[in-house]
Amino acid sequence: LLAEDVDLVSYNTVLSAFAKAGIPNRAEAVFRDLESRAATDQAFQPDAVSYSALLNAFAIVGDIERVESMFKGLRQNGATLYSYHHLLYGYAKSKSPERAQDFLEWWQSEKSDPRPTTMSFNIVLHALTRSDHSNAVKRSLRLFQSMEQRDDVSYTTLISTLCKLRPSKAIEAIESVIERAWD
Repeated sequence: LLAEDVDLVSYNTVLSAFAKAGIPNRAEAVFRDLESRAATDQAFQPDAVSYSALLNAFAIVGDIERVESMFKGLRQNGATLYSYHHLLYGYAKSKSPERAQDFLEWWQSEKSDPRPTTMSFNIVLHALTRSDHSNAVKRSLRLFQSMEQRDDVSYTTLISTLCKLRPSKAIEAIESVIERAWD
């Protein structure tokens, strides 16, 4: 692109591409360049998409310390639902995926906007499928039962977690979940 063709959308597109590619350092370099352009031209002021893409870049690689640090700054300046989801996803990708459920419980107790959605719960269910803790299946079942709304991702993810049980128990539990899904 020619320099005059570059705008905030161009920057956000490149940021998102580096995030999805799992190259957070490159995403951060683009973000810093965007910030320096914004110092002289308000049209380049990073927006919610910019911050969300940068947060996602570090969440994808499971750099939870970095994600938590960035999220704290975003919360003070109006974090979006995507910001919360990227933090949950960062926990899911980290070495302690069960922390996603701890964060979701805190978020629910906050009673502030944005509120957790079905997708928020699904991210935590996914995190629990990655957990090596012996109580991950029980935690998944409790979380699933506490959900006000469930979708096909909720059921599929719970079934993935139930596969960690002994075969006979897994089949029984999965059949029960499938019956509930039909209802």
